[in-house]
Amino acid sequence: MRILGGAIALVLLMGLPVGAISVEPGTTQQSSSIAQALDRQEEKKQRADSLLQEGIQQQQSDQFEEALQSFQAARELFQEIGDRAGEGTVLNEIGRVHRVQSQYAQALDYYQQALVVNRAAGEPGEESIALNNIGAIYKNRGQYAQAFDYYQQALAIRRKTGDRAGEANLLGNIGAIYHQQSQYAQTLDYYQQALAIYRELNNRVGEIIFLNNIGGLYSSQGQYVQALDYYWQALEIAGERNDASWQGLLLNNIGSVYHDQGKYGHAFYNYHRALAVNREFGYRIWEGTSLSLIGSFYLDNGEYAQALDNYQQALEIARERVDRVREGSILLNIGYLHSRQEQHNQALSYYQQALKISREMGARATESTVLSNIGYLHSGQGKYGQAAAYFRQSISVFETIEKDSVATDQSRVALFEKRAHTYNSLISSLANQSKTAAALDIADRSRARSLAQFLNPSAENKPPTPLNIEQIKQMARDKNATLITYSIIEKELYIWVVDSNALVTFRKVSPEATSVPLRAITSQIRRSASAPFDVSGFFSQNRFRLDLQSLRGGEGSLWRGGPKDLKRAYKLLIKPIENLLPTQGSRLIIVPHRELGTVPFAALIDDRDRFLLDRYALSITPSLQTLHTVQQTQPTGTAAPLIVGNPTPMPDQLSDLPDSETEAIAIAQALGTTALTGKNATETTVKQRLQNASILHFATHGVVANSDRQIDDTWLALADIGTGEEDGKLTLTEIFNTPLNAQLAVLSACNTNSGEVTGEGVLGLARAFLKSGVPTVIATLWKVPDTETHILMEAFYRELLTGKTYAEALRIAQLEVRAQSPNPRNWAAFVVIGEGDRTLELP
Repeated sequence: MRILGGAIALVLLMGLPVGAISVEPGTTQQSSSIAQALDRQEEKKQRADSLLQEGIQQQQSDQFEEALQSFQAARELFQEIGDRAGEGTVLNEIGRVHRVQSQYAQALDYYQQALVVNRAAGEPGEESIALNNIGAIYKNRGQYAQAFDYYQQALAIRRKTGDRAGEANLLGNIGAIYHQQSQYAQTLDYYQQALAIYRELNNRVGEIIFLNNIGGLYSSQGQYVQALDYYWQALEIAGERNDASWQGLLLNNIGSVYHDQGKYGHAFYNYHRALAVNREFGYRIWEGTSLSLIGSFYLDNGEYAQALDNYQQALEIARERVDRVREGSILLNIGYLHSRQEQHNQALSYYQQALKISREMGARATESTVLSNIGYLHSGQGKYGQAAAYFRQSISVFETIEKDSVATDQSRVALFEKRAHTYNSLISSLANQSKTAAALDIADRSRARSLAQFLNPSAENKPPTPLNIEQIKQMARDKNATLITYSIIEKELYIWVVDSNALVTFRKVSPEATSVPLRAITSQIRRSASAPFDVSGFFSQNRFRLDLQSLRGGEGSLWRGGPKDLKRAYKLLIKPIENLLPTQGSRLIIVPHRELGTVPFAALIDDRDRFLLDRYALSITPSLQTLHTVQQTQPTGTAAPLIVGNPTPMPDQLSDLPDSETEAIAIAQALGTTALTGKNATETTVKQRLQNASILHFATHGVVANSDRQIDDTWLALADIGTGEEDGKLTLTEIFNTPLNAQLAVLSACNTNSGEVTGEGVLGLARAFLKSGVPTVIATLWKVPDTETHILMEAFYRELLTGKTYAEALRIAQLEVRAQSPNPRNWAAFVVIGEGDRTLELP
C-alpha cells in the first residue's frame, strides 16, 4: 500500500489524473508509459515557458490583451503539470499587466494568488516578488502602512536568501514610501543603503537610480548644491552607458534645480535637451515631465498661453499613464496660472482638484502647497479670514513634514526656507484683521525652528510647542525688559513691542514711504558702522587710530562711510516705536528677522546724535521660543574656563594676533586659570576641554563660509601643528556635535555672528554654540580691530566679576572703548545673543 500510495503521490505531483496509469507496478509497460508521460509533461513545460516569455514580450510592447491570453494559456499548462513555481510566476506577470493599466483591484487579486502559490511551492524568490508587487499596489493607492508591511516582508526574504540586488531594490521602494510622505531622514537612510549595495555589485543602472533619488531628496528640501552634485554624477554614468531614458530624466531634474535657483537660462536649456531626448526615444512619462517644467518656465516669465499649452499636454500624458501624483502637481500649476491672471474661480477649481488628489495619495508636500495657494487666492481678494484658515492648514501639514525631516541643521533650515512665505502670509492676514497678538504668536513660531527643535528635548518627535501670547507677556514681566520683534513681510516691516508691563503694541512701517530701502539698508548699516575712516567728522578722528595689519581676519572694508546710514536705520527700525521704549538705562531684547540679524543696533543714531547704546543695554535672540528654552538651561560645566588666544601656527597661513594673546592671558589670570596660546592651543587639547569647561573664550581668527559653500567652511582657527588628523579648524559640525555645558561662550574673533541669512536667522558660529547648549554667546558682526577688542574684552570681564549681567557688562565695556575710539567699528560689532541677564558664576 505504501508503494501504491507513493505512485499516486508522484502522479498527482506531476499533474496527471489518478487513473492515467492503470498497469501494475513493476511491469515493462508501466515503465514505458511513465516515460511517455514525462515526455508529454516536458513538452507542456517547454510550451508553458514559451508562452510565458511571449506574454512578457507582448506586455513590454503594450499588447496587453494578447499578453493576458498568453499568460492564461501558460498558467493552464503549469497547472496541468503541477508546476506551482511556474504558476506563481505567471500570476505575478498577470498582476503586472493589470497594474500597468491601473486596474489595481485585479492586479492585487492576482498578486495575492501568486503569494499563496509561491509560498506553497517553497519559492522564496517568487514569494518576495509577489510581496513587493502587493506593496507597490498599496503604495499607488496611498495606503503606505500596508505597503511598508509587504515591502518589509519581501526585504527579509531577500536578505535571508542573500539576494543583494533584490535587497537594494526593496530598500529603494521603502525609501520611496518615506519620500512620498516627506519623511526625509528615513528616505536618505534607505536610499544610501541601496546605493552602497549597487556600487558593491558594480550595478551601474542601480547606481544611476539612487544617485538620482538622493538628488531628488536634496532638491525637495532646497539643498540645491547637493542635489546637482548627485544628478551630475548620475548623468555622467548614463552618458557612459548611452542610456537615453536616464539622460532625459536627469536633464529634467537638473533643469528643475537651476529653475529653483533662479538660473533660468540654464533651466530652459536643460528642459529642451530633455524634451528632445524623451520624444526621440518615446519616453512618454519623462516627456510629460519636460512639458510640465517648460510650462512652469513660461509661467514664471508671464507667457501664459505657452505655459497652459505645455501644462495641458503634460496633464494628458499623466492621465494616460494614470500617474495620480504627477496629475495633482500639474493641476496645482494650472491653478496657479489662472491665479496669476486673476481668474479666481478657475484657479480655485484646479486647486481643489489638486487638493483632492494630494490627500488621496498622501502627498503631503503638494497638499501643503495647494492649501497655501488657496490662502493666497483668498488673500488677494481681501478675504483675510478665509486666507488665514488655509494658511494655518498649510502650516499644520508642513509641520508634520518638518518633524519627519532629516535631523541635520542644514536640512531643516533648507526645508523651512521653502515654506517661510506661508508663515509670513499668515502673519500678514492676521495683521490685516487687527489680530496683532495672534500675528506675534506666528511670527515667533516661524523663527529659528531648527534651533528650537535641537534645544527643546520635548521636540524630538514633534514640533516644539510655540510660546503663546500670555507666555510672551510673562517673559517681559519676569525680565523687566522690553521685547522688540521684527518681521520683514514683502515690502513692509512689522514691529511688535511688549513692554515690561506686558502691554503689546504693533506698528507697520513702509520703508519705501520713508525712503529707506529695506533690503539694501542692512548692508549699508554694516558698512557705515564698520568703516575704518570717518570723513564726515562725526567721529573724532584725532581720537581714532587705525592699523589695518592689526585687524583680526585681515584687512577690512575701506568703504568711506559715516553716520548717515546709521541715522537712516534708526529712522526705520527705532523711530516708529520710540515712544514705546522705556526710560534710559533699561534693557531691550531684540528679535530680528532675516537680514536684520546682521544690524549693529547699538550703533544706530537718533535725531540728537545719540547711539542706542547710550540709553540701553541690548541683547539679541533668534526667537522668543529660543530664549524661553535657554533661560531654563542650567549649565553643568564645572571645569576651569577654556581660554584660547592667538593659536600659532594657524591654518591657511592666517596672520598672528599678538593682542589676542595678551587678551587671553589677562582674562585667564582674572578668572584664575591658564590660557592656551601659541602652539599649546591645539585642536586636540581644545576638544578635550571643550565639553566640560565652565566658560569658553576664543580670541582668534574666525572664518565664515559664503552661502554657496559647505557648512564646515565656517570655523574658528586653532593651532595647526600638522600631526594626526588635526587641521587646526574648529568647524560648525564639530561644535554642533559636541554637547557643551558652559554658561558663557565669548567668540572674540571676526564675523562670529555672520553667515548665511535665512528665516532661521544668521547661520554662523554663534548659533552653533547656542545649539550645543550654551545659553549666552558674545559674538561679532564684522572684522574687529585687535587692540580695541583686547581693551573691550578686559573691561567686559572686569565688569562681570563685579556682578554685572552679561548685557550690562558688555554695554559698559563698549562705552569705555567708545570714549577712546568713538568710531562704531571699534566697539559696536559685539552683541549678546541669548540670555543677557545672567551673571558670571566661577567654578
